[in-house]
Amino acid sequence: MKGRGSHYQFKRYLYCPFFIAGVLLFCLIGCATSTDRCHPEFNHRIQPIKTLCLLPPEAIVYEELPDGRLKQRSDRSEAAGLSVQQALMTELTARDFRVLTYPVDPTHRTAELQEVLSLYRAVNKSIQLHTFGPEVFAAKQTQFEYSVGPLETLLQQNGADAFVFVRVLYRYSLQQSRSFVSLGLADTTGTILWYGANGSREVAGIEDPHKTTLLVKKVLMNFPEGRL
Repeated sequence: MKGRGSHYQFKRYLYCPFFIAGVLLFCLIGCATSTDRCHPEFNHRIQPIKTLCLLPPEAIVYEELPDGRLKQRSDRSEAAGLSVQQALMTELTARDFRVLTYPVDPTHRTAELQEVLSLYRAVNKSIQLHTFGPEVFAAKQTQFEYSVGPLETLLQQNGADAFVFVRVLYRYSLQQSRSFVSLGLADTTGTILWYGANGSREVAGIEDPHKTTLLVKKVLMNFPEGRL
């Protein structure tokens, strides 16, 4: 998948984010392997990357009502995203990367970045569907190649070598919560060099810093050490 103009168009009623993540959550809870994907040239292309820029996490939060219906809670999405972002900053810094955050203020988001984020949503769906399931493409598993188009200018403007895309899905009720986090690492060419995902079921979820840290550690389990 190359360029910003070419990506899959998915039917919302079939492939809504929570449906896809729900399947992944079931598969990845307690899983110790196969929670990440790498570009074929990952080991070579990760070497010059020292500074990471975390893009604002895109978080979707659902409250599960007593009758089983799901109510989207946009008022809690920012807090969920920030909780994951803070844990990521700590863990990636501990791996010897310099970590920056992109301005959260929407007025700082250029039209180009908005286009990149929009395309990443489609890329993210394709990665989840076709390399994790339920519609696995064997070719995508053996030759993991995805792109959001050139990012060199945006990265230079932010003083970074690579962007980290962050997606958070969180569903909670009085009895339990389900948290799911996925990350995509893209270099100056826009190539997704690494993708990791994992989920957990806990009584306390994203609001609990300790639980969030444990989940982020699972997502980054096979992420490399930096070279500061």
